[in-house]
Amino acid sequence: MKIFLMILLSSLQQTLTASDTDQKFRALSFGRSANDYIKFTPNDMTPFVNSFTVCSWMKRLHDAEKPIVFHYSVSSDAIITGDNGFWNYINSNIDLRGKFPGFPGAGVWFHHCLSWTVKGTQRVYVDGVEIGSKPASTRNLKMGGSITIGNRNRNPKRADMTFGGELYNLNLFSKQLTLLEIKEMADAGICSAIEKSFKTREMKWEEILTKPRQGNVTEFQLKENCVVDPIENLRKKLNETEAELREVSGKLNETEKELNETKGELDETHATLREKETELKETEIALTDKTNSLKKTETDLKRTEEELDEVSTTLNGTLVDLTETKARLNKAETELENKETELEKTRTALTETTTSLYNTERKLNSTVQELDRVSTSLNDTQTVLTETRTELYETQEELKEKETKLNAAHIALRETNTILYETETKLESAERDLVDVRTTLNHTRAELEKARKLDKISRWDVLLTPPYLNKIFTSQLYTQLTAGWEMMENFIGENVTVALVEHFREEHEMNADCDDYEQSEQIV
Repeated sequence: MKIFLMILLSSLQQTLTASDTDQKFRALSFGRSANDYIKFTPNDMTPFVNSFTVCSWMKRLHDAEKPIVFHYSVSSDAIITGDNGFWNYINSNIDLRGKFPGFPGAGVWFHHCLSWTVKGTQRVYVDGVEIGSKPASTRNLKMGGSITIGNRNRNPKRADMTFGGELYNLNLFSKQLTLLEIKEMADAGICSAIEKSFKTREMKWEEILTKPRQGNVTEFQLKENCVVDPIENLRKKLNETEAELREVSGKLNETEKELNETKGELDETHATLREKETELKETEIALTDKTNSLKKTETDLKRTEEELDEVSTTLNGTLVDLTETKARLNKAETELENKETELEKTRTALTETTTSLYNTERKLNSTVQELDRVSTSLNDTQTVLTETRTELYETQEELKEKETKLNAAHIALRETNTILYETETKLESAERDLVDVRTTLNHTRAELEKARKLDKISRWDVLLTPPYLNKIFTSQLYTQLTAGWEMMENFIGENVTVALVEHFREEHEMNADCDDYEQSEQIV
């Protein structure tokens, strides 16, 4: 009942002040020439530097090509609105001609809003409906400009930009209003003062009405639309208030029901809380037990840490052993290099030996024996390497066993295993080198065996050997050769050269061909 009385008193107060309507609903009418406008410099535009909305009610009465209603500008920045859709400009334009109330079907009031936020979206609304948008500019609005209402904001004024219509309730808000807020203003109608409830209304219509006017700009009141009979208005308010009271009464009943339900839920919640409190006490006891268990675990951890220190000491000893093993491997590698040097010398000796087959047979036998000794030495070395590898494998197994006791030393053991792997690779490489040397020795021995078979050597090959080549051909040398070489008797005393030997070879082959020919003739 108290709420009803308060609402009734409020309605009566509004009705009693209805006599003041002559001071409300003040609109402006603009003449049709380019000299009919309002121009002023706003006190402060900083509230609109990065976001704003400009809204107004306007009636189109003049068919200009590019009519301007509101124009703020400073250097290259500008805000422009119009009544035919051509201008919806905030540093860039949205041309929406065809979506505004047309002409000559004009002459009716419509609500228009242009909103913008930097790096956001620029939107246009007519009668609470969004009819166009585009990405907004990426720079803030410049300060220090001036405003013209009714034409462009610079001289000379232009006839094609003349507004020439009627304007009411133009306001600037310091934020980009939402669709719901703009629709609320439009749906409330031209007689509503709903915009006064917006705290972001920074530039107000009441202030604009006080600015100086140029030319034919007159003020009038919207009596035919907004002034009503006080008694009728009161009756309407009473009916609306009664309906609101019924609605509020229903909501109160629903609220009481919800409160009762909430009370039941609260009782259940209290019971649940008591159960939770009991569980918390039990949990606290369990936590105490866990704390004692953790203390015991901490003691065990300290004991384990001491054991790990002992294992670390043992690991250090193992690392010393590994260092010694590495030294032995280096020594073995040095011995292998020495053996390779000896093998190289032996290979040189073998090369020199092959130049004299007859005089070096005794030396070949001794060289073969020496090679056997070298091979035996290589086998011994390989045995040492095998034993060393066995020791390395055993050491690696010990490291694996100790790795389970000391996880912290895992990285060091991994590095040790890497070194062992590299050493093993070098050993395998040495083995391959030894196999290659043995293969070379076997090949050399086979060549020597072939060299011993004199039946494969021609008489001309013998002449190319050191005992004959580049030597004086004497009777003694001649008697050493095989019978049937009588043709060389006339050359005793000559120097045996390669050319001479080739001459004998060709002469011998020609004689052999002739003998074969005579034999074939005899057969025929």
